[in-house]
Amino acid sequence: MKNHNPKISIIIPTYNRSNILIDISIKSVLQQNYNNWELLIIDDGSTDDTSALCKKLTEEDKRISYFYQQNSGQGVARNFGIKKSLGEFILLLDSDDYILPDMIKNHIDLIEANNYDYISCKRWIFNHQKGLININPANPSCIIYKKKLFELLGYFDESKEMRGIEDTDLEFNWGSKIKNYNIKYKSLDIPLVIYLEHDNQETSHIDIKKLKNRTDSIIEKYIKSKIISKNDFSLKYKESGNFNLLTGDMRIGRKKLIKSLEYKFNLQAFILLLMSFFGSKIYNKFVYFIKIIREKTLYKLNLLKNIKKYPDIYKQVLYVTSTYYK
Repeated sequence: MKNHNPKISIIIPTYNRSNILIDISIKSVLQQNYNNWELLIIDDGSTDDTSALCKKLTEEDKRISYFYQQNSGQGVARNFGIKKSLGEFILLLDSDDYILPDMIKNHIDLIEANNYDYISCKRWIFNHQKGLININPANPSCIIYKKKLFELLGYFDESKEMRGIEDTDLEFNWGSKIKNYNIKYKSLDIPLVIYLEHDNQETSHIDIKKLKNRTDSIIEKYIKSKIISKNDFSLKYKESGNFNLLTGDMRIGRKKLIKSLEYKFNLQAFILLLMSFFGSKIYNKFVYFIKIIREKTLYKLNLLKNIKKYPDIYKQVLYVTSTYYK
C-alpha cells in the first residue's frame, strides 16, 4: 500500500558524545520534514552527561526513548535498538552524523512508490579544520531499510573482533544472501547526510594498527567461505598490506599485496608493492603524497561537481555546519 505514512525507527548508538549527539544527530531528527518517527537512543556505557541530557529529551518528546547498556560495542547497541523498535522501517543514525531535513521523506516516498526494500543516498564529508572535503558513498546513516530485512538476512555481528567494522561485516554477510531473495534496492546520487570527520571515532585513521587488525579480522572470518568475491578479497588484502607497510612491517605488507594481486590484479596494489622496495620512509612519504593529491584534486573536483548539481542542498549544508559544536 502506497503513501500510508509508515513509522520509521531511528536508532542512535552513542558513547561519551553528549554535545555532538544533542547538537548534531538528534537535532537533525527533530528538524525532519517527516513526523511519523520514533527515536531510540542506545547509550553504550557513557560516563559523561549523556544519560541526563537524553532523559530530559524523553520528557520533552514522547517519540524519543533512551536505553542504557554496559559498554558492548555498536553492533550490540544497534541490534538491541532494532529489536526494540516498533517501526516498519529502520534508520541506523550515527551519533556524529546529520541527516538533512528532507532525507527521511525523500527515502520513504521513493520506497513507497517503488516498493524498495532499502534505499541509500550519498554524504557530505565535513571536517572542522578543512571544511567540506568530499562527497562519499553511503554509510548506515544514509540508508533506510525495511525492518524485515534484519529478520530475513541477519543482524550485526556482536563479537569483539567485529567492533568498528560491523558495517563492512553486515555488507558482506547480506551480500551473500540477497541474491537468494527478491531484494529490491536503490542507490541515490544525491547527498542528504553530513558526516563529521573527527579523531574521536571508530573509523579514525590515526590508529593504523587498529585498522589493520580490523581488516585482518574480516579476512580471517571469511577466508574459508565463498561469501566474499575474489575482487573483495583482493581489496581487503591490499588494504591490510598497506597498513602493515605504514607501520613498518615491510615483509608482511609485501606478502599481503602479493596475495591481493593473486586474487585479482589491482593497479593500486601493484604500485604500492613496487614502492615498498624503496623502504619504509619513502613508502610513507609516497602514501602521504597520494593522499594530498587526492584531497587537492579528485576530492575537490567531486565536491565542486556536487555543489553545482545540488546548489540548494549545498546552502543547507553550509548553514548546518556553521552551527556545529566544535
